[in-house]
Amino acid sequence: MRNLHKHITDARTVMGLLIVGGIVTFVSIGTTATYNGASLFLATKSEFEVVTAKSVLVLDSDSNAVIYERNADEQRPIASITKLFTAYTALRSKDIDTPVLIEWQDYSTEGSAGSLKLGETYTLRDLLFPLLLSSSNDAGTAIERKLGYSTFQSSLKETYADAGLSYTALHDGTGLSSNDVSTARDLATFLTYLRTKEPHILDITTLRSYGGNYRGWINNDPGRSFESFRGGKHGYTTEAGRTFAGFFTTEHGEYTVVLLGSTDLLGDLDTILNLL
Repeated sequence: MRNLHKHITDARTVMGLLIVGGIVTFVSIGTTATYNGASLFLATKSEFEVVTAKSVLVLDSDSNAVIYERNADEQRPIASITKLFTAYTALRSKDIDTPVLIEWQDYSTEGSAGSLKLGETYTLRDLLFPLLLSSSNDAGTAIERKLGYSTFQSSLKETYADAGLSYTALHDGTGLSSNDVSTARDLATFLTYLRTKEPHILDITTLRSYGGNYRGWINNDPGRSFESFRGGKHGYTTEAGRTFAGFFTTEHGEYTVVLLGSTDLLGDLDTILNLL
């Protein structure tokens, strides 16, 4: 009977919040409530605990109420979620539409996603598509190089302050560094901030593909396997494990999901979305 209610499991209060027809009722999680003769079961904390990620945060996006959290304030490497910050920094730049020549420094960056070639010319705006769709590290390096490291870092620090991020620190434009760290809670906050300030970035991440002047790029985000996906970014490095931060809209509402240190990202997302 999940289609009759929203359910919220708060690990700190160990209470459930049942919202049906505008009526709000607190009940103990893992119990059965009754509404108009219907039996309504609230998801228990244990149902979420099969998620493999080391840090988990699931929020009701409209109310910002916590549905489930685990180590949500623990700083961890975020891998290519970093590229959401890189894209935001690029869009804020006065150089967003200036040409960028792909140089050896970009081309030699670890990974070949995006298939950028030496001597090709893009604008920073063009580079958002390989950056966000195929998670191109070459594109991330090219953007950072074009902006200049000190300018890139200064812009990031302004973003941290403006968005209210207390535990986020990024050292490059790709997420390859294990020193690119944040918390699940900070990332959830940034997603909301990003949607308010530059929703175009999240719109790009929902595309199936995009064709550029030289080639096209296909979206490789596991989140896009679900029809309810409304934008976000995934990542992977050995140190970070599999990471994800994004929005989903189901028949019950919109949810923010952040996973850090997952060993089965697609399975974790499937588990969570089946509980929402």
